[in-house]
Formats: sequence, structure tokens, C-alpha cells
Amino acid sequence: MTPDPVSTRDRVARSERPSTGSRTLAACLAATALLLPAANLRAQAPGTLDPNFVTGTIGATVYAVDYMMDTDTTVKITIGGDRTLGEYLTTEGAGRTDFLFPEFGGAARLIYTIVPEQKIADGNFIPNLLLGGDFGRSSAQTPAQNIVRIMPSGALDTTFATNLGTGANTFVTAILPLTDGRIVVGGQFTTFNRETRRRIVRLQQTGSIDESFATGSNIDNDVITLAESIDPATGQVDGSTLVGGIFNNVAGQPYGKLARLDANGNLDMSFHPSIDLRVLSILVQPTGKIIIGGDFTKVNGVAVNHIARLKYDGSLDTTFGASVTGVPNRDVNPTAVYVLKPLSDGRLDGRVDGRIYVGGEFAQINGTPRIYLGLISADGVLDTSFDPGTAIYDSVQSITPITFQDSNGQPAYRVLIGETLGPKIGKNYQPSLVRLFGVAPGSNAQGTATQQHAQPEVPKKTVHAPASGVPALNAARAAHLYMW
Repeated sequence: MTPDPVSTRDRVARSERPSTGSRTLAACLAATALLLPAANLRAQAPGTLDPNFVTGTIGATVYAVDYMMDTDTTVKITIGGDRTLGEYLTTEGAGRTDFLFPEFGGAARLIYTIVPEQKIADGNFIPNLLLGGDFGRSSAQTPAQNIVRIMPSGALDTTFATNLGTGANTFVTAILPLTDGRIVVGGQFTTFNRETRRRIVRLQQTGSIDESFATGSNIDNDVITLAESIDPATGQVDGSTLVGGIFNNVAGQPYGKLARLDANGNLDMSFHPSIDLRVLSILVQPTGKIIIGGDFTKVNGVAVNHIARLKYDGSLDTTFGASVTGVPNRDVNPTAVYVLKPLSDGRLDGRVDGRIYVGGEFAQINGTPRIYLGLISADGVLDTSFDPGTAIYDSVQSITPITFQDSNGQPAYRVLIGETLGPKIGKNYQPSLVRLFGVAPGSNAQGTATQQHAQPEVPKKTVHAPASGVPALNAARAAHLYMW
């Protein structure tokens, strides 16, 4: 489908307000059951639709999805997109009456990224979620703009919001919780809490600005994706941050689309790859190698097809075999990789895997039909065990592997897919959130990976970048947020 080629600002001005009937989604979701009966957990082909997951008509593009573990068998899922509505449901889909999400303010009200703070305390995950986007004050008690923290109860962290102050002066598209607890934030903003911070800022865990992070790391255009760098010698994070987007200049130096900042926020001049078009997703492997996705066609002067792997020094790794090509017949947007996500994050059973889900706007992976979604090995070989066929209707904006225990106490592997809003078929839209049967993580040595932060997903599908540098977004209705 063809997105309206207008700037974010123009689109916001024309956005529709949600109808009063939109709240009937809660009734539709009541049929959802993430804790499936044993009879329904028989072997299913990975990539096929899970018929037990029923969301009703969301009627909005889903840009970001993540979840909190409630218990081993129950999960709370949060969805971010382009309609405004707060809802919180139990795992089985029943409505909760003990609290409601506040509605976000501002003209746009878009949720672009949802990221778990995957820190561990006393052997347990702290399941906070950080949300970023284009939204204003949600209430007098939470004055921060464009970024909030949601606690396990579903309530907003008002202390965090207070420390954020006025927050970002325009939208946030990337949030990266660091291993040490601090938080790197990227987007289009030029100030944060009224201090000059051009497209990137680092926060303390409390939400206040980390003044030790260099303000000289000014970036001239939007930051779309962030990742922690890993030292190949140790296999541990090295304190540096990888920054991808649509920019051409970092700290006064010509750096196109990908850069690395050291632990103090200074530009790492030893890392200087040349990339012709946008970098929209970054995934760092335990070896320190860096997989990037976007709509680029050249890396360091070498022709590639929208996905590539770099060595730690920024040179192109020619042993990586992935290639993404083509677009489905109904689409006119350029071929691009929007999302790279590890097969499993190990949140339930600790099992992780080097294989990678790839999502975006494409028709083939390595010459084999894969419409919008596929699975590759750590070295870019297509994994044919996962075949979604025609399960995905439009471009993939978010990928969230999810694991929970079935009624027999065994892990059930699924993957949640957020899509661009499709056209109406009759009175209903095509689903923009589906759940597929996933792939169980392997235990082979080559596939074993250390746990990675989930990469943020952002609205990346555009026809062109307007002169202002603001990417044109899909869909034009204000933000939605659901949790169940």
C-alpha cells in the first residue's frame, strides 16, 4: 500500500481523533488467550498464524511491541502505534478495572518505540518498559514529553517523569537501556529538558540528564536506532554506543548514517564506515560484529542489498551471506530492512540463539520468497524452517519473540508481528498485529548468543524524506497504547 508522502508535521495536523467506538477493542481482545490449552499447543509449522491469538480490529499501524513477564505462564503485552487508547488486560484477555492507562497529550500522540529495561535484581528481571514517541504531557503528574517509563503495575513512573523535566522537544524514536543502568535516547529532538542536545542524550537511571555524556556529539539529522557495542576480544559491552539513522554529520565530522560514540559520548574516529542510504536497525552479535538493516545499497563502496555485517573496525564482512530484494506487487516503497531481532531473548528459560528475525519491506531473502519476514542464521543463511508464507499482509514494523509456559509447564515459543495498517476488507481492516508460531532456540555452539537488548522499532516506511529531514510516516491517526 502507498503511504501518504507528507511530513510528520503535516500528517499530525490532519490526524483523526479516535472514535468513541474504538474502545470496543477491549471486548475483541477478551477472546485472546496467551496461556493456551495443551490441546492447542500441538506442533505447528513455525511461521504459521496462531489462531488462538485474536485481537479484533486495531485499525492502526503497530510500530512497537514488547512485554513484561507476570509469572512464568502469564505475559502482559504492550503495543505502540498511531492511535490513542490505553487498555490493560490480563493474560487471558479479561479487562482490568484496578487502573487505566492515562491518555497521552499533544497533537500527534504516536508511540514509536517500546523497550524493556532488562536489568536483573536478586536474580529477577525488573520489568519496566520505556516508551518513546511523539506525544505530549499525559497528565499534570507526568509532565515529560515524548518519553515515559511504565512500571510493572502499568502505572507511569512519576519520579522518572519529574526528573525528565520537559523531556525532548520533538519526537523520540530510539531508546537504549545500557548495561550499567543509564539510558541513551535518540530521535529528532534538539533540546532535552531545555538543554541543547541534538538528536542524542544520555540519561541517568533516575531520568535526569547525564552531564558526563559529551554535548559535542551533535548529530545533524534524525537518529533512528541505537545499540551497545561489544568488544570482540572479551565478548562484553565496551561502553560505546552505535548510532544509526539518516544523518550525514556527527560532531562536525562527515559521518553518514552510522557512527560510534565512546563511553563519554565522543565520536570514535577509528570507526568510519561509508553507507549511502538510511540505517534503520542495528543488531550487535556476541563476536562484536555489527549487522545493519535499512534501504542502503552500498557499504564502503561495495554493492549490498539492504542488509550487511560490519567488523568491529567498520570494514565490511564479506562472509555474511544475507541479501534482501524485491517488493510485493502492491507496494511502491523502496526495498528495506526495518527490524533485526534475535530469535529469543531468554527472558523465560535463559535459552538464546544466534539466529535473527528480519522484517521490513521486501519479497525475497537470498533469492527465496519471504514476504516481509524471514529468519536467518548468524552468518546470513536463510533458515527454511521458518516460513510465514502469506501470513503477513503488509510491511513489518516490529518483531517480538515471546516465550511463556504452556499448561504442561513446557516453553511455548511465539513471535508477535506489528505491521503497517492494511486496507479495509469489508468493514474491517486487515490485522496489524498477529502472532505466529515461533522457533525454539537451538543449543548448538555456533548459534549460542549472549542476551541482547531488544532493538527499538520505529516508523521507517517512507516514500521520501522531506526537505526538513523529517521522515514521512505511515498512517495518520493519533497514538494508541494497549496492554494485556
